[in-house]
Amino acid sequence: MTHEDDALDARETTGVRVLTVARGGGLDALAEGLHGVSTDTSARCVVLTGDLDLPVSDAADEAVVPTVVTALAALPQPVVVAVAGTARGAGLALACAADLRVLAHDACLDTGVDADALPPLGGLSWTLPRLLGRGRATDLLLRPRVVGAGEALTLGLATYVVPAPELDDEVQALAEELAARPPLAVAATKRSLSHAADDGLVGTMQVEAQRAAMLRRSRDHAEARAATAEGRPPVFEGR
Repeated sequence: MTHEDDALDARETTGVRVLTVARGGGLDALAEGLHGVSTDTSARCVVLTGDLDLPVSDAADEAVVPTVVTALAALPQPVVVAVAGTARGAGLALACAADLRVLAHDACLDTGVDADALPPLGGLSWTLPRLLGRGRATDLLLRPRVVGAGEALTLGLATYVVPAPELDDEVQALAEELAARPPLAVAATKRSLSHAADDGLVGTMQVEAQRAAMLRRSRDHAEARAATAEGRPPVFEGR
């Protein structure tokens, strides 16, 4: 394990980069960690875990939250957030900006954003409607409450809910599965999903076709076809 900062631990196994936010750690260290992993081709999947109870307590925090959320959402790698306790404030914003959310059965998500008479921060007014639909997102933001893991799964806010003692192992297994996927295709899929959120069906299909044409010339595509023909698992290089 390497320590990038007292507020953030980073470690990597089997192509999985795990970023652990330390209790009481600031968001600046996380921003640096996300910046580092964005250009690291050895990291095929990113896991964010640790203390996600991150209320936005002052103007300084408020200023850095968009930077951190944008950096996480822009990562080319799939991002899995593991929630063991409460995700609140910036922690909730990060969870909602990730690709997959795995909650321990006793974890919760606190949508209370108006304790200081402030509107949603960290893009929650954009991410929540896309995860839940506008009606449910509006209800959670106008009538904020603590959402338990079971309800989060029912709403579609949690991707998976697992027993608390199994959270780390389940997240690691999921991350290793994602890390084994062809990285160029995964990154292209993420870009297409992001594009689709702001464009129509026709525009999205055009972008998908353009990216597919590019990837047909990649080594990963050739490797996938060869592996299928030879009856063996593919080994992707990200090229």
